[in-house]
This record gives sequence, structure tokens and C-alpha cells, in this order.
Amino acid sequence: MNDAPRPSAARAALGWALAAAALAWTVLVYYGFGPYPTQVHAPWWHPRGFLGDSAVLAPFGGRTDLAIAALAAPALALALGAFAASRSALVRLLALAAPLASGVFLFYGLRYPGPQIWRFFGWRGSAVMLAMALLTAAALLAPLLAASWLRRGWALRGALYLPLAALVAASAASITGTDPELPFAVSPWPVLTVFGYDLVATLLAGLLACLGLALAAWRLRARRPPLSVSGIAGALAIPALWLGLELPSGLWLLGGALAVAGLALRLVAVAAGNLTMGLRSSAGYTALAALLLAGPLLVGRAWARIDYQLTREARAQTIIDALAAYYEREGLYPEALGELVEAGVLERVPKPQIGLAALAGAQFGYQNFGTDYLLEFASPGWTQCAFSPPWQNEFEGENFLEPSEPPDDAPSDAGLGPPEEEEPVALPGAWTCPSKPPELW
Repeated sequence: MNDAPRPSAARAALGWALAAAALAWTVLVYYGFGPYPTQVHAPWWHPRGFLGDSAVLAPFGGRTDLAIAALAAPALALALGAFAASRSALVRLLALAAPLASGVFLFYGLRYPGPQIWRFFGWRGSAVMLAMALLTAAALLAPLLAASWLRRGWALRGALYLPLAALVAASAASITGTDPELPFAVSPWPVLTVFGYDLVATLLAGLLACLGLALAAWRLRARRPPLSVSGIAGALAIPALWLGLELPSGLWLLGGALAVAGLALRLVAVAAGNLTMGLRSSAGYTALAALLLAGPLLVGRAWARIDYQLTREARAQTIIDALAAYYEREGLYPEALGELVEAGVLERVPKPQIGLAALAGAQFGYQNFGTDYLLEFASPGWTQCAFSPPWQNEFEGENFLEPSEPPDDAPSDAGLGPPEEEEPVALPGAWTCPSKPPELW
């Protein structure tokens, strides 16, 4: 009996082997070109930097761009081999993530701005670089992943997708770069949400939706030519109009992507006779990928906006009103927010709502300046909201901005009656952040 593996099994094994080799090269790049550890007994995850000053970099003559391209090339070559050998979506996902991660590790290890930023962020920096590579690879291969996902049973589909969707939505609503618990109130975590979710994944979801619409309309070219032409024209015009008219991104872009993907699935169902058959086509896989990608991003964005407005308009306003009542009674603001409860003007000090961060005990920041104060809270992304109370430039009844004596060339007001008494200039309370979360793109 011939026990040799079938060619398909051999190719699948080769694909896994090449993907594993690409990941192994990425691990070598990570540990070899990352920053040197500053502590004697570095944790296991910390790069060792043993290749940073070696002869490996000598042929590049200080050209870090050439070094990055050359040292990431093996991972890319192995990834291409894995793509050719295997049709597995998981193999291709891991294979594509390897050169992306290698490029990011080399960039921050060799070029910008040297290893300092990587060393400063510690394990967070390493985790975010790896997460960005995996997210970008998953977004680029979303149609392949959707096709593989669709071949599973309903129970396995839910087990595979729902936890990942919940993780994306929760992290989009919770991650902030101004968390006071982090060193210097700075964190690389928003890189994943701002650049990964809000830029890469959101834009790819929109493009996949338009591509799905075009492919679905193309399938109708023989049966319904006018509908086919309209669908293809719309798929081409939507991105151009969006960029040309500079329409807002965020919720609008994600909502539009879902609507276009839904229309694409409708056309797929018309072309195939039913949705089940239509989904199992290039157009169906692409439109489904847009839906699966945009759905949790939309939920996370909406969640973050609801939390933001709840914190700014309700919970922070409760504290602001209590501080105004305390000032009216005492003539000064309290040293800490807890004094508002002791004084009986506030039942309890509310906490900001920031996604799941509320479970970690997020607090309002408060600084007292006697007759002034600063109330702050963090929100997803790099937004830090701060409020200053109304201010009036009045000292002992005098407006100190007015000159004590009029200039010599001032016009005479003789015979015009007594001058009208001017009201002191006052400034209203002000937020440093808008009423809605700012759009960065």
C-alpha cells in the first residue's frame, strides 16, 4: 500500500510550514532588532537587540530604509510561498501578518525615532505593533476569512465571530491614550483604535462594500443590464464622491458601508435566485466581509459616542453644578471633590463612563485654584476633556482691564451727561473638547 500523502495534503502541510517559517523569522527580527533591555533580568517578552549593532547591518551603509526592506523580505517571500501552497484562510492570515509585523518591528527598532519610543512603551508597544499587523492582515483578507467562516456550522460561526466582534467593539469604546494610570498619561493603545480601527479597518470596510456591489452588479449584466450598469456606476462613484465632497467619516462611513454591503447582498440574491446561493460567490464573500468588518466597528463607535456625551453632558455637569453651589456658599472651590459630598451639595461623586474602563475605576480629574478649577476626564482615542468655570475680571468692584485715567487725546464727553457704568467683562465656562467626539479623519 502506498502511504504517501495526497498532493493536496502535502501542499497544505507545506503551507503551514512556510507560514510557521515566516512567523519564526518575525520572532527573530523582534528579539534581534528591538531595543536592548535596560534591566539585568529582562522579561521574556522584551527584545534583546543582539542584532542591532552586528555585521548584519553593515552592508546597508546606514541606510535604514534599505535595511528594513531587505530584512523584511524573507518573511514576505515565505508568506508568498504559503499563499501559493495553501488555500487555508488561517494560514494566509498568519503568513500575511508576518511581513507586516516584521516591517513594523524593524521600523521602530532601526529608524524612527530609534529604540527609545519602543523602550518607553515597554510591553504595550510590542503588543500594539503585533495587534496592528494582525488587524491589517485580517482586514485585507476579510473576503477569504468570510468565505471560510461561511462554510462552518452556525454554532461554530458564532463561537468564532462573536467573541472577536465583542473584543473589537469593547476596545473601540474603552481604549484611551490619556488614561492617568499610565506613565505620563501617554499610551500607544489608541494607535490600535485610531489608526487600526478608525482608519485602516473602516476604510477597507467601505472599499469592500463598494467592491461587493460592483461584483454583484456585474453578475446581473445579462439578466438586468440597466440595474447592472447602475450598480457598477454607483460602486465607482461612491468613493469618489465621498473623497471629493469631504464627507465625515466615523459613524457615517461605517453606516454607509453597511448599507452598500446590504444592497450588494440584495443584488447577489437576485442574481443567484436566493441569498444562500448568492453568498457563496465572490460578490457574496466580499459583501459579507464588509458587513462582518464594519458591524463591530460601528457598535464600538456608537458606544464610545454615547459614553462621551453621557459623561460630558450629564455626569460632569452634575459635578459642575455642585461646584457652583459650593462656591456660592463658601466663596472658594473645594480642595477635593469629596468635600462636595461632605457639604451636602452632592449625594455622591459620579465617575466618567468610558466603555469597560468604568469597571477599572475611572475617575474625574480635579484641580482647585481657589476661585477657579479644572475638571477633566479621558475619552477614547487621544481626547482629554477639561472644563473651566465662568470667570469674571472684577476685583473689589473695579474692572481691572479699564485704564485708570483716559489718554490725553481722548474726545471730551462734557455735556453728554454722566458716563454709563460699564459691566465687568465675564467669560462663560468652557470645555476644551466639543460636544461630540472629534473626528480625526
